[in-house]
Amino acid sequence: EERSRLEAIAMSLLQEEEESITDAQVQFDLGKCYHYGIGREKDLKQAHEWYKKAAEQGLATAQFNLGLCYQTGQGVDINDRQAFEWYKKAAEQGHAIGQNNLGGCYNQGVGVETDTKQAFEWYKKAAE
Repeated sequence: EERSRLEAIAMSLLQEEEESITDAQVQFDLGKCYHYGIGREKDLKQAHEWYKKAAEQGLATAQFNLGLCYQTGQGVDINDRQAFEWYKKAAEQGHAIGQNNLGGCYNQGVGVETDTKQAFEWYKKAAE
């Protein structure tokens, strides 16, 4: 169902029209289209750019995906500090997987000093 929804979005947008998109959810969805090659040629750099546009508008799922891009080097150079910052933004909005990953950053010292107390708090929030 998600794939069909993304295909419909991708097909409804001409690539020339993409730059005029300002809606954060549509930007995020377009990022997923590029990330997974749905209705667009797979392009992780483009996926990163669209996730970033949506994340900068405050969309928690995009903030999480952007953190993942930075942590794993998908479409961008690995940057642990950026991964931490974007996970934190998503986590603070209640994004459970973002909270879990932020806990992991604190636990393993990824982009931040190791802090097992903070790690525990974020893992706890993620589990709730």
